[in-house]
Amino acid sequence: MSAPQSARSNVYKAYSQGEMWADISAHAVGITSGLVGTLVLMFTAGASGSFLLILGASLYAVGLLSMLGFSAAYNLWPPSPVKEMLRRFDHAAIFVMIAGTLTPFVMNRVGGAWGFGLLAFAWCVAVAGVAMKLVFPRRWERMTIALYIGLGLSILVVAGPLTEVISPTSAWLLFAGGATYILGVVFHLWERLPYQNAIWHWMVLTAAVLHYTAVLNEVSAAAL
Repeated sequence: MSAPQSARSNVYKAYSQGEMWADISAHAVGITSGLVGTLVLMFTAGASGSFLLILGASLYAVGLLSMLGFSAAYNLWPPSPVKEMLRRFDHAAIFVMIAGTLTPFVMNRVGGAWGFGLLAFAWCVAVAGVAMKLVFPRRWERMTIALYIGLGLSILVVAGPLTEVISPTSAWLLFAGGATYILGVVFHLWERLPYQNAIWHWMVLTAAVLHYTAVLNEVSAAAL
């Protein structure tokens, strides 16, 4: 039996009209740029004719579009059982996004035992995380944030070999994007701050752009 509408509404924070428009803008920009960026990335990877390069770019694209799409659907949907279901997919998609972002680097630029070992670990954690968020919603919320951060930082395991094969620009973009995501968590948790949710989503979008640029840079280099 589902909870009454009023009870479900109380679960979600109420935002001002200005906060809602700031959040809508972030998601509109994110969806639009994500679709355009994916087309550019897939065209670049496809021109290489390399199966692994196309696979790595595809997994990254799935993660990027899943995160942007489910975030927009969940955050803009009115309180209802559908919104609660979308929340599960929104939180699950973050695991796919993180593993997908690691994939082009560890698969196509590092490779070998270290690269494919980390790749297997990242996707195992991502699949477990997706299952956890879909089956056990609203449980272990702080632990989930720690898992997000830990999964993202797992790329440090191959930091040495990775920095030897990617450009300094890509390395800095990776670092800046990761730092932006982690800083954004502060605003995600700072619920009393006005425009907190919009700030969090704009920071996520900024970090995603930084990581996308690094991915495109390295896919372009590998395609040469």
